[in-house]
Amino acid sequence: NKLVHASLSFIMGMRSGRKLYGNADSFIINKANQNRYITLCMPPISEPLAFISEHIAHYIENIGIEHIYIGTHFQWDKEDDYREKLIERIQPWYDRGLVTIWPHE
Repeated sequence: NKLVHASLSFIMGMRSGRKLYGNADSFIINKANQNRYITLCMPPISEPLAFISEHIAHYIENIGIEHIYIGTHFQWDKEDDYREKLIERIQPWYDRGLVTIWPHE
């Protein structure tokens, strides 16, 4: 079996001066044998969905996704409040470094 490695040539999430929010290295590519094989990129959400924790649990615990990038596109006047609510809802996986929030505001 041959492994194919791809690298990103841009800084993800910084195109508009926005940073990524997470507790993990968002780009693990064979760093001390911590290969990440299966990741999921979600399209941007406009509010912290009530069912997001079930969604995250399903993909990580049942399907075996190793890392999830959650795109956000919150209203500018609700951005901080919505991000805090989102983090509360995904706290167990966020704290373990399994989820990264990628703002698109």
